[in-house]
Amino acid sequence: KKKILDNPRVLTVRKRSGELTSAELTVKEFRVEGLSPIFMASVRDTTLDRNEADLSSRIKVVIDNPQYLYIAISRSGLITTFNDAAEKTTQYSREEVIGRNVKMLMPDGVAKNHDEFIRTYLRTGKKRIIDTVTSTTCKRK
Repeated sequence: KKKILDNPRVLTVRKRSGELTSAELTVKEFRVEGLSPIFMASVRDTTLDRNEADLSSRIKVVIDNPQYLYIAISRSGLITTFNDAAEKTTQYSREEVIGRNVKMLMPDGVAKNHDEFIRTYLRTGKKRIIDTVTSTTCKRK
C-alpha cells in the first residue's frame, strides 16, 4: 500500500533562518523497464497559498459589506464585480450590468469623459479619482 507516493502532505518545516513554515511534500515514483525505480521528492512552500487565501477572505468581507456599493471595473471600464448593495441601490441585477460599461451608472456629465479618464490613467498613472473617497449620484434602472 502506497502511503506517501502521489499523496501530497503538508508539513511544518524549518527554514535556514530558523523560522517555521508550512510546506507541501510530494513523492513520485518513476519506473523505467529494466531499471530500479527512481523516487523524486518535491517540496513547495505553501506560505503564499495561505497569504492569498487570507487576502481573498479580507477582500470578500469588503465586497460583501451591505453598507457600501462595490463596483469593480476592468481596464476598459467594463463592470466585473457588482455587490448586493450596488444591486439594491441601482435596482440593476448583476446579470444586467456585468460586462457592460460602468458609464451606464453615471450621470451624463461624468459618463461622457469616463473612458478618456481611464485611458489617461493607464497612459500616465495620474490618478483623478482612484484611491479617493467621493460622493456622487448614480443612475437607477
